[in-house]
Amino acid sequence: MSHREVDRNGTRLPSWLRWGSEVAVTLAAIVDAASGSGQLNGLEVGVSVVAILAMPLRHRWPLVAFALVLPGLYFAESGIAAIVVLYAVAAAGRRSWVVAACVVFVFAGFQPISSITPLSRDTLITVVYGVLFAVGPAALGMLVTARRALRAQMHELRRAHDNEQHQRVQEALELERAALAREMHDVVSNHVSLIAVQAGALQVASPDAAAREIARTIRQLSASTLDELRTMLGVLRSSTATGRPDLGAPRTAATADDFAALVSASGITATTRLDLPLETPPAVRRALYRGLQESLTNVRKHAAPGPVDISVDTLKDAVVLVVRNAVAAHGAQPAGPLPSGQYGLLGLAERAELLGGFCTSGLTESGDFEVRMVLPRVRT
Repeated sequence: MSHREVDRNGTRLPSWLRWGSEVAVTLAAIVDAASGSGQLNGLEVGVSVVAILAMPLRHRWPLVAFALVLPGLYFAESGIAAIVVLYAVAAAGRRSWVVAACVVFVFAGFQPISSITPLSRDTLITVVYGVLFAVGPAALGMLVTARRALRAQMHELRRAHDNEQHQRVQEALELERAALAREMHDVVSNHVSLIAVQAGALQVASPDAAAREIARTIRQLSASTLDELRTMLGVLRSSTATGRPDLGAPRTAATADDFAALVSASGITATTRLDLPLETPPAVRRALYRGLQESLTNVRKHAAPGPVDISVDTLKDAVVLVVRNAVAAHGAQPAGPLPSGQYGLLGLAERAELLGGFCTSGLTESGDFEVRMVLPRVRT
C-alpha cells in the first residue's frame, strides 16, 4: 500500500477516491503540458508524454518516475508532473540528501540558472516561484513521512501499554489464585480432615451397626472430598503457572461404575441409563461426573419426593447427560433444606463451555426440572 492510499488516520482509502485523485492529477498534468507557449515540437511532445505516463510509477518506484519526468520539465513545460513525483519521492521516506538533490533538479528545471539576472525584481519573483514549486512539495512529503512514523510509534506505544496492562491483570489473577489455594488448604482441608477423624472414631466406638455404617460413609466421603480438594488445588496452581485451568488432563476419570456408585451413595431412588464407553475423553467423563454430582445435590436440596431419571447417552459426536426430577410444591421442601449459593449450575455451564459444550437447566413442558449437559467427544 502506498502513502497515497491511506488517509490521515492510517485507514485504506476507498478505491473510487484513489482512482478519482489519480485521474484528476493526470488530467492536470496533461493540461499543464498542453498549455505551453507556442506550438509544441516533436521533442516537447515526446518528453511530455513520457512524463505523464511515468506518473503512476511514483507509487512503487518514485525515483524511477522522477528520472522520467525530469526531461519533460527541462525540455517542455510538464511542471505538474514533476511536482507530483517530487512529493512522492519525499513521502516515500527517502534519505534527506536524495530529497534535497531532487529539489535542486526541480528548482533548476523551473528556472534555468542562466536566465537569472542579478539584482532584478523579476529575478526575485523567479527565485520565489522556483522555491515554492520545488521546496513546497518536498516539505509536504517529508511532513507526511514524519507523521506516518509518529503514528507508527504511537501505535507501538499503545500496544506496549496494553500488553503491560494485560500482564498486570494476569499477575493479579495469579496472586489471587495462589491465595485461594492457600486458603482452601488451610481452612477447608483442616475441617474436612477433622470430620474424617471424628467419623472414623465413631465408626470404631459406636455399638450401633447403623451408626457405624453412617460413620463409614461420612469418612469415605470426607476422604474423597480431601482427594478432590487436592486435585482442585493442583488445578489452581497449574492455572497460576499457565494462565488457565488444566481441565484437559484430570488426575482421574470417572467410569460408568463410578456414576452408578455415586447414584447409589446419594440414597436417591433413581432410574439410570448409563452409556459411557471407556474411550470417552477423560476430561469429558470428569465433567459429566461433576454434572451428575451437582444435580444429585440439588435433588436432595430442592426436589419433591419421587424417582429421578438419569441418563448418559453417547452419540456420534457428543455425550449427553440428562437428570430430570419432579419439582417440590410451593412452600414444600425436603427435610433439612441446605443453603444454596446458586453457583453450582453456573459452574457446570462454565466447565461445559471450556470443553466446547454447553449445560442448560430449567423446567420442561411436563413441569419437571431438567439439567442437560452436552459435551463433544473430541474437543474442538
